[in-house]
Amino acid sequence: MRRHACLAAWAMALAMAAAPDPAGAAIKKSDIFHGSAGAYFTVGGDLWTQPSDRPPGDWDAVPFGDTAGGWNLGGGLLFEARFVKHIGLEIDLLFDHHDDMYDIEYFVGSISVGELRYHMRFMDVRLPIIFKAVFETPAMRFSLGLGPEIVWSKHSRMSIETLDGQITDAQRQAILGLLDVKDQGDVFLCVELGFEFKVKMLSIPLKLRYSYNFGQPEDWDDRVNPTYVPPDWQVNLPGSQTMDLRILLGLQYDF
Repeated sequence: MRRHACLAAWAMALAMAAAPDPAGAAIKKSDIFHGSAGAYFTVGGDLWTQPSDRPPGDWDAVPFGDTAGGWNLGGGLLFEARFVKHIGLEIDLLFDHHDDMYDIEYFVGSISVGELRYHMRFMDVRLPIIFKAVFETPAMRFSLGLGPEIVWSKHSRMSIETLDGQITDAQRQAILGLLDVKDQGDVFLCVELGFEFKVKMLSIPLKLRYSYNFGQPEDWDDRVNPTYVPPDWQVNLPGSQTMDLRILLGLQYDF
């Protein structure tokens, strides 16, 4: 009888050891994949670099013929997947408005009559695909990311603001008639430094992103593309920036 009881006890112990542990399986599964979804508010600055191979002569009056800059403001949606806690992939859909500015001194003949500011405005639709290294603590996540950012500019246009002097509306309109800004699709390289502060099932992402435009032409003829239409030059510009630096602040749900 004792032998049968011992055999039964051994059999029960082996069965318990062989049976899967639901809690352990859940822990192992949760370590493999995590995700986040939410929204961003973005703000930042743009830089337009001087085109290369600028021809000799005084071209400073040509809009965006030299270094210029401006600002951007926007927002959008985010989705992030994290694998084995330390490998991340983020894909966003972002929209931002840009206002890039270029100042000149305006001459009639050889006489300076005032100062003008060109505004090149456009809206970007951005699709960043960022691969990340993620480091996590109980209170926050820290990440370093790199990846391509596909950008489409929309509603590109030019306007002119008088900063100083007596420049008429007719003169401004005559200048605008010589300028053409076109929408453009570009591929940027995006570098990201990120912090995400955990609040229960939510987190607050704070990101710093630098993006460089590999799609914008570098050469003067290709980017500024001046064409002589007697008696003046017609200038054809892409609605884009050479690079930008943005701060992204958001709210996301972690799952």
